[in-house]
Amino acid sequence: MLVRTVAVWMGLGFRLAFDKAAFAPMGTQITWTSGTIIIHDDCVIVSIKKTIIDEVTTETKDFLSKNVIGKEALRAYLGRLVCISSLIFTWRPFVSMMWAPLYQSAACGNAPAGCIWTSQIKTPLYWIKAFLDGSAGGIERKFVLADYLGHGDDVVITCDASVYGFGAFLMENGSYSEYFYDQPTELEHRMFDSETGDNTGQQTWEALILLIALRLWAPRWKNKRVRLAVRSDSVTALTAILKMSSPSTNTSIIAREIALDVGDSVYRPTIVQHLPGVSNTIADALSRIFEPDAFNGVPEALRACTQRQAPERPASWWRALSPP
Repeated sequence: MLVRTVAVWMGLGFRLAFDKAAFAPMGTQITWTSGTIIIHDDCVIVSIKKTIIDEVTTETKDFLSKNVIGKEALRAYLGRLVCISSLIFTWRPFVSMMWAPLYQSAACGNAPAGCIWTSQIKTPLYWIKAFLDGSAGGIERKFVLADYLGHGDDVVITCDASVYGFGAFLMENGSYSEYFYDQPTELEHRMFDSETGDNTGQQTWEALILLIALRLWAPRWKNKRVRLAVRSDSVTALTAILKMSSPSTNTSIIAREIALDVGDSVYRPTIVQHLPGVSNTIADALSRIFEPDAFNGVPEALRACTQRQAPERPASWWRALSPP
């Protein structure tokens, strides 16, 4: 089988680097570039090389013990973190928090030349330490054959937001199951510098409803095998789930929360699906229930379903705003 595979690649014209080739029997560890791979009958387990993890662990502890960090040392450290986050996707939004001080000199204040204050990146440093300690998710990824084959129940979460509120509904194995709708809290308005009816906050609320829905319905997908699909008409919000990061400051905050939730779970969303706005009518109707001078009741398709209350979201609900 190995010879046939190599022959097909060569026949298709791919250039193969035989000097970099590696081989290992089933169930034994093989090293490839910056990671190690173990193939079992039902899964593939990929983890970062121990030498890289040891270097990052030592550097993280060293940085947290100082008041200032040299920019060159930080740049080298971030290079290793980027290597890790290419595999451990839940690290990505925390790694992205540490780039700004390198390229925004105004953010460094009166730090010594060529340095930044440790306090500027203290929160992501503590999260990286928690990841390394294993207290906030592991440092390996498991690719399970059953997920690839699509085993498990179908769970579909569909969301939408308007400038007045947001809503979402849950489908299980093709049937409508539950729904909820809510408005941003006063805390969220302050956090994201947006007011009710202000269309500049639209993308933020589109991302926030995905986080709330995933967290509310976590028992449906977090620790059991399902085919989980997350649907929205917001490309920005879906990208935050797919890449666990965002160029937007507000969406980045939400992406960090989603990364922690998914990192704690056994499974991550299998499908991230964009719905054109004209097709997302049910979730859109839920998001407009609070719209003034308009009657937008619960859509007919959901009236026999269970209405859930959105979770209260005090400051403690937001996990990633402070160190673990």
